[in-house]
Amino acid sequence: KPYFFPSSSTMFQKVCAPSRFLKCVESLSPIQSSRYCSTNVSELNISQSNERIKPKRRKYPKYVDPNYPKRPLNGYLRFWLQFQPEFMEKNKNVKISDVAKIAGKEWFHLGDIQRKIYQDKCVSNFQEFRDKIKEYRENDGYNKWNKIKESLPKKLYPKSPVSVYIRENYKTFASDFANQNKTNKEIMQSLAENWKLEDDYTKNIYKKMWESEKGEFILKYGQYLNR
Repeated sequence: KPYFFPSSSTMFQKVCAPSRFLKCVESLSPIQSSRYCSTNVSELNISQSNERIKPKRRKYPKYVDPNYPKRPLNGYLRFWLQFQPEFMEKNKNVKISDVAKIAGKEWFHLGDIQRKIYQDKCVSNFQEFRDKIKEYRENDGYNKWNKIKESLPKKLYPKSPVSVYIRENYKTFASDFANQNKTNKEIMQSLAENWKLEDDYTKNIYKKMWESEKGEFILKYGQYLNR
């Protein structure tokens, strides 16, 4: 059982971890808990729940330096590229995830001589990769890429024609008196429902707009996208 010390004691922080301490304090009466610790139990619950909050997903595009040397395939990946199509051709109903597990077991049970055949093929490639990395650093590749990256747009092209439809009609829809009390999320949901009711002629207009924006973006920045 954990020992309780006053909250000001350094021994309390060493002996009682927050999760164990919380369970012990909850089992005590209010008078006992206030005697041993000045921290409110509800505050501990809030702090622990905040720790479990998932970070927000990144919305900006992920760019990569096209001049950065590409890492070569290792021995296992070379084995996988040979094993996977041959196995899938004979076992078409097997899921790709199950094929990966089987390939891992096959690689593990390969003899040293058989495994060395795949590993020897990538030795020269990795040496070439290290030489290119060294040259990239000597030519100040990182700083050059950071300057280029700062000039790239922070937003990707619209995900779909629906996104273009919502963007083009958002202000008009939100300014309507009937929609003034709606939240941003509710307005976007309403516009998404309106999209379903539009005829094919109207949808094709936004599809062409989306294809045009997507094509223009890829033409300008496609070489930097991690696809």
